Amino acid sequence: HHADRHQVVRGEDGRRLEVAAEDRLGLARAADLGKFGIDDHMVGQAGGTRAAEAILGGDFKPSAIFASNDLMAIGVMQALRDRNIRIPEDIAVVGFDDISAAKLVTPTLTTVAQFQRQMGERAAQMLMDRLRGVRSGAGTTVEMPFELILRGSTGTNKR
Repeated sequence: HHADRHQVVRGEDGRRLEVAAEDRLGLARAADLGKFGIDDHMVGQAGGTRAAEAILGGDFKPSAIFASNDLMAIGVMQALRDRNIRIPEDIAVVGFDDISAAKLVTPTLTTVAQFQRQMGERAAQMLMDRLRGVRSGAGTTVEMPFELILRGSTGTNKR
């Protein structure tokens, strides 16, 4: 599936959602969320489903939607199905988390897996360093590994 018009949905504080859009981004750039413009369009608690409805009701017609977590992506998929929009033929969907439900939905959900154990270990080490006085001052940027798990919602099933 070739996607050149992307839409990003991300939730904040569990009560509202921001919808962000950027036209004609390549898939490699789509992973860099800092490149997406942010709209102030807010939707309610229904998460990904309402975000997708808001997206589909506008003038911008994405070829792919990236949700900030898998549950929102599953909600996006439901809204697309309700409108008879084919996944991935019409719109590809990508989530973030690699929760077990990502393998159970139809089509299976392409997602970005985080290495949560490594993240937890690194966070604990940073906290211990701070408590021992090894580190102080401003925060630190830490890059952690991730893995793109290709599945049916983008037209690929590599895993």
